[in-house]
Amino acid sequence: MAAALALLFAFLIGSGGTGLFALAGGGALGGGSALAAAGTIVQMSSSGTPGSNQAQNKQFRDAVREAERQLGKKLDKDQIRQVHDEITGQNMGYHEIVELIVGMFGG
Repeated sequence: MAAALALLFAFLIGSGGTGLFALAGGGALGGGSALAAAGTIVQMSSSGTPGSNQAQNKQFRDAVREAERQLGKKLDKDQIRQVHDEITGQNMGYHEIVELIVGMFGG
C-alpha cells in the first residue's frame, strides 16, 4: 500500500497535480478502494487551496520559493504581501500561484 501511494504521489508531482491518472488508473494499480480513495483525497488537495491554514501557508511558501528560483531573485516582504493580497479568496493551486508571481515580477 505504501509503495502504491508513493507511486501515486510521484505521478501527481510529475503530472502537475491533476490526479487524472490516480482516478482513472487506480483500479489498474491495485484494485483496492483504499487506493482509489487516496487518489481522490490527493486530487482534491493538489489543485486549488488546501483545506487547513497550515497547508495553505506551506503551499504559499513553496510557490514563492519556486517562483523566486524561476525569476533568479528573492521577493521582498512588500512583494510577497502583494502576492498574498492578490491570491486571497481565489482558490488558486500551487502552479497557478507560481505563474502569477512570475507574471507579476518577471519583467
